[in-house]
Amino acid sequence: LPIMKIRFYLYIMVLALATSCQKEDINGPLDGMWQLTSLERRSTKEVLLDKQDQIYWHFKLQLMKAEQIGHDPVLLTFRYTGNELQLLEARQRPKEDLVGAAVPTTVPDPDAEGGEKTVVGFAAVKRLAIPESGRLHIESISDDRMVLTSGDSLLTFRKY
Repeated sequence: LPIMKIRFYLYIMVLALATSCQKEDINGPLDGMWQLTSLERRSTKEVLLDKQDQIYWHFKLQLMKAEQIGHDPVLLTFRYTGNELQLLEARQRPKEDLVGAAVPTTVPDPDAEGGEKTVVGFAAVKRLAIPESGRLHIESISDDRMVLTSGDSLLTFRKY
């Protein structure tokens, strides 16, 4: 198996062990389940997504699950440093295909020329309010509300 896939499976195993052992949250108020209440373009105040779109982000350890009710979820690894959230890679469930990466990553693809393709950025998971860069600034976070920015986007969540 490719190194990235092995690392991803190790993260999954750690998450399973941590949740079964009731480990403490390591990300402070970020940990838990969040519902997107709005995604708006800051320059125009246009609302692109709201709570009716049923988008949820779940954080635990270094894993994030992003999902829209009725669609397959995406599992992501991330780095959280106080006021910055950097997404590292994204895998589409149930097949665990790599669909996003912070750095260019080559993966097998029988349909691509040469049998491989390079995945970089998070455009494939934009429908889940994830910015293509994978970088989010935490404007504010509390036990029940989180506000993130990325470029011209303002994302508001409520703890669910």
